Amino acid sequence: MNTFERYYQAVRFLEGLSNIAPQKNYMTSHTHPGMYLKRMQYLLKLLGNPHIGPKYIHVTGTAGKGTVANMVYQVLLEYCRDGLNPVSTVHDISNVGLFTSPFPTTTIEKFSVNGRYISPDEFADLVDSIKPVLDVMAKKCPHGIASYFEICTALALLYFKAMNCTWVVLEVGCGGRYDSTNVIPAPVAAVITNIGLDHTKILGNTVSKIAYEKAGIIKKGCRVYTAEQRPRLRKIFQYECDKVGAKLFCVETPRWGVSRKTGHRPVSTNKALVQAVLTDVGISQKIINTGIAKAKLPCRFEIIQKNPIVILDGAHNDLKLFSTIENLALLSYKKLYLIIALSEAKRVDQSLALLCKKAEQVICTRFQNGGHNRAVAPQKLAQKARHWNKRVYSFLDPIRALEYVFSIATQDDAVLVTGSFYLAGDFRKQWISEMAILAHRTSFPFKKQ
Repeated sequence: MNTFERYYQAVRFLEGLSNIAPQKNYMTSHTHPGMYLKRMQYLLKLLGNPHIGPKYIHVTGTAGKGTVANMVYQVLLEYCRDGLNPVSTVHDISNVGLFTSPFPTTTIEKFSVNGRYISPDEFADLVDSIKPVLDVMAKKCPHGIASYFEICTALALLYFKAMNCTWVVLEVGCGGRYDSTNVIPAPVAAVITNIGLDHTKILGNTVSKIAYEKAGIIKKGCRVYTAEQRPRLRKIFQYECDKVGAKLFCVETPRWGVSRKTGHRPVSTNKALVQAVLTDVGISQKIINTGIAKAKLPCRFEIIQKNPIVILDGAHNDLKLFSTIENLALLSYKKLYLIIALSEAKRVDQSLALLCKKAEQVICTRFQNGGHNRAVAPQKLAQKARHWNKRVYSFLDPIRALEYVFSIATQDDAVLVTGSFYLAGDFRKQWISEMAILAHRTSFPFKKQ
């Protein structure tokens, strides 16, 4: 048997649950969204309510929530390594957990404790332990069996309880109000990065409606932090805080762009947000700076190779792509080759317009495994891209697209893979294999330059 066969069986089991009819998923069916929280609560009760106990930092937003969650996690880890600070108000940090979504390469990347992913065997054990509970749900739960993401959330909470985590950082999957992570008690901090038009079919077609859904993570007694600058959206957050008895802190970090003289930007919005949250928790600025400097995430403007520069970037909405363009301005290269795939649910025209004009060539392709997401056909994507760039090509096979770019790019050029986290994650396997991640339970020591 393959060393990781039990793990692969567990992954296949979870992913295969989506073929059960009728099963409702928040991402695809949201006419009565309140039932998803009820279903999640039902599942957790059967599991002994593993979500009770840790101190939580809950993170939502349209762009940057994964980055902020990871920064917070890394700072808390650094605090543990540094030892207790006698002037700190925090005296009980031991193990720290992180739950993020989605994963770039393999499922264990969603679950981290103390700087390492859950082991494949531990993951398989947890899945085995939850199977009888899912059978009970299938027979008795009025809302049916839990969805894939709900089960992953429950597995994370079980893992954090087993690891005796004092602090847990949770990134929402979608929105906040009806997200499966929103069953937790009031967090120490509820963090809202920013608001943009994404997942509009689920959350609403205006930024005000989306802000209302994101504000659903606000609970009585928690401290709420936001980097959102628009007054009308801050009013929504303030209203929610006043309604439940929470306190709002607005972090002022206007965008000033990239300095042409130094090539640097002022303190980023994400970093300033993390600083505000963790300073109030009681962690020193020195530890915050050290933790933030160590924070990195796969497929978030990840430079995976040099000569030519290859950037893997999961940006898939205007806010994220704007940040991608800002980061590109800090790099030195001769020509830019753009490999792009987009979900049909995204605002295709706006995303293409931001990047196609900057590229020497645009190579349109698709992601091959996006769950319930469907990719825009590469030929259709190419037709749209030609509005902004005449040198456009399309490949049904994403690997052929990558091989084509490597056949023409020189050592002084840059290759940007973007538009889809799924595409970036698929390509990442060309440099860092799934087997290496499963064996070492980390993504980063295996880069090939």
